Amino acid sequence: ANAFDMDTNLRVSGALPTAQEAAVAEAMKQMQIPANEPVEFVGHSQGAMVVSRLVSDPLLTRRYNVTSALAVGGATAGVTPRGNVKMLAVENTNDIVPQLDGVSRPQPTRGLVTVKGRVDDDTAHAIEPGRLPGTAFQHGRPVYAAIVDEAQRSGDPDVAAWTRNRQATIGLDSTTRTEVYDFAVTRVD
Repeated sequence: ANAFDMDTNLRVSGALPTAQEAAVAEAMKQMQIPANEPVEFVGHSQGAMVVSRLVSDPLLTRRYNVTSALAVGGATAGVTPRGNVKMLAVENTNDIVPQLDGVSRPQPTRGLVTVKGRVDDDTAHAIEPGRLPGTAFQHGRPVYAAIVDEAQRSGDPDVAAWTRNRQATIGLDSTTRTEVYDFAVTRVD
């Protein structure tokens, strides 16, 4: 019944529909998101792989105004965002997870910016001192946050363009208010 398991990983890798994709579409329907409301998808690891499927879904991207996506630490090679979606894919070359699709992402791809960073174990340990080295160590949120921070500091024009698009389309500014809704997802096969 767990929609966040290896079955979802395998289904995403095989370009098959997943319970998570269906759950996102159903949640958006229940939220009654207006067609003109800007939408951003964000995901890490398996969530990044699901995000890559959502931004490639012609029905979803036609029904909703999906403008931005952030996919961090997932096997997302081969994705081409539809419509006006701008996606930033962030990969740590010391993390095995983004490499699990076995595909090297060609650049450029319409609507997609890929940032590949590398965090060595010493730096990762400095970011998360209590964490033991290994795959999970290189796959954690703090390591990816450091890669994104470095990409923004580097002045990479593609990252800057993605950030500007995100701010303009989502309307992020000092008055932005965030609401969190929690949906329980159970796979029913």
